Amino acid sequence: MIKISALFLVAGTTLGCHRSASIPRLPENHGTTSCLDGSLSASLFKGLGLPCPKVGEKLPANFNSLTKKVDGNCGEKNGFAESAELFEEVFSNRSTYRPVIQELYKTGFEDPFEERPEIKNYVTRLLKKFEPKTELDKASILFRAAASYYSVFRIEGKGYRGLALEDGGLSIHPSLDRGAIGEAPIRIKYGDVLPKELISADPKEREADCLEYSHLLISLLRAAGIQDAHVKREEIEKEPHAYVVAVLDGKKYKLDLLQNEFTPTTTIAGSDRESIAFHYHNEGDVFFMQGKLDEALKIYNRALEINPNNSPTLLSRGDLLARRGRLIEALESYNKALNVGGGQADDWNNKGVILAKLGRFTEALAAFNQALLLNPEYADAWHNKGNALGKQGKTEEANNCFRQEQEIRVRPRRVKLPIP
Repeated sequence: MIKISALFLVAGTTLGCHRSASIPRLPENHGTTSCLDGSLSASLFKGLGLPCPKVGEKLPANFNSLTKKVDGNCGEKNGFAESAELFEEVFSNRSTYRPVIQELYKTGFEDPFEERPEIKNYVTRLLKKFEPKTELDKASILFRAAASYYSVFRIEGKGYRGLALEDGGLSIHPSLDRGAIGEAPIRIKYGDVLPKELISADPKEREADCLEYSHLLISLLRAAGIQDAHVKREEIEKEPHAYVVAVLDGKKYKLDLLQNEFTPTTTIAGSDRESIAFHYHNEGDVFFMQGKLDEALKIYNRALEINPNNSPTLLSRGDLLARRGRLIEALESYNKALNVGGGQADDWNNKGVILAKLGRFTEALAAFNQALLLNPEYADAWHNKGNALGKQGKTEEANNCFRQEQEIRVRPRRVKLPIP
């Protein structure tokens, strides 16, 4: 929590498993194409053999015929080129658009599902050793290989544990300390960790959060010929969580390395584009926590090129911009995020802080009230509401808020005991 002029701004958290020169500002419509040199959108259009429209410029008349399979999925919308839909098309049909993806790689684009020779070679050696007969057998071996040796789970009624290093296992340990997400040696070196980085790392430094685990497992499965495997994200007790949904021998399974779960499911997973955007979101959060704000902002902007309506990224970007004093831009990010996803109490409190810093106290009060509607025990929001009322000369109402804040702060809090 950061105190700013007697107002509290709650820092964003890494989501997806847990929440440089002048960085160009995104246009108000984050879905529009930005053809700045080095942008993903510019490389995407270049790979498709298309001129890249500038913001506000209509797509060429022959756009659909040039993009072939994109026809019907992407076109003119309010005069803007929706590059996010192109990303969806490209990454849903990787073999068709392989040259386009290669063009993206030239920009330093990070793809958690990139076909890598080291991953293919590892999977080939492992499967040759165990000689699995079915897709379920292959997935079981790969699941055990990615899990920590100390992990214990059941697959189709049989008990298993993670493979030891000497048996070909990667022995990747779960990363559970969200507060230290930017401090682990592997993250200090790489940021958000890609499958190729996990495989090449020193075994003692291999650790992954749920999204990194999921990306690795999908890469292993696809190298084994199991293509229908994708990330599913959901919330568990208000905490974001990710796992893999894969079709094995015609049956759908949930593969959750962090929860040691390998069970049948009917869940519908997300797309590669959404997962790639969350990789960049988490990468931005790592750099944000490490204090590398320029790099973090650049990465958040890249994530929003891929998924412009990703509420967690918009919120993190808003937090960063607010810390930099770029309050109008921060407010735009917050408004877009809250319009997309509704928001939690922290998000509304932060929006109120930004509005109060801009001197817009009536709007700030509305935001603080929304935060308190979602969480009436939110002491920081009561404090901030009191400050905003004080700025309007409403001293008695302000003091009532401060009294409410103090009552909440002195109450004994329940402590969650560790599980033995």
